Amino acid sequence: MAEVPGTPESGGLSRIPFTVAAENEIKTLSFWLTVVGWLNIAGAVLSLISLAAPGRNLGLIVNAIIYALIGAWALQAAKAFQGVASTDVADQAYLVEGFTKLRSIFLLEGVLILIGLAFIAATLLFLVIVGVRAH
Repeated sequence: MAEVPGTPESGGLSRIPFTVAAENEIKTLSFWLTVVGWLNIAGAVLSLISLAAPGRNLGLIVNAIIYALIGAWALQAAKAFQGVASTDVADQAYLVEGFTKLRSIFLLEGVLILIGLAFIAATLLFLVIVGVRAH
């Protein structure tokens, strides 16, 4: 049976000796990621509830999906970082899992920023073209 790197049986860096202050910072990070996760889950639910209101559109479904992804990834990262701070095994594996989820959040946010900037550029280009034709 092959051993998975980062597990206690692998003999790798399963336990990382953090200071008490560092573990407290990791616990604080876990707490705030939990808050962010639940707020995003609440945002997803509110977006879905808003579908029942008049004037609804499909953008609410996209918002709900984005909120749900960020919420789920934040809660998974929080659980991983809590594992780093509260256990003495598999610190490396927990850190990799937590950072992987944070990377997913930041990549999604980056894509959303690029899409927003593309919309702004398209709008400005449209206004310049329409403004030139109006004169």
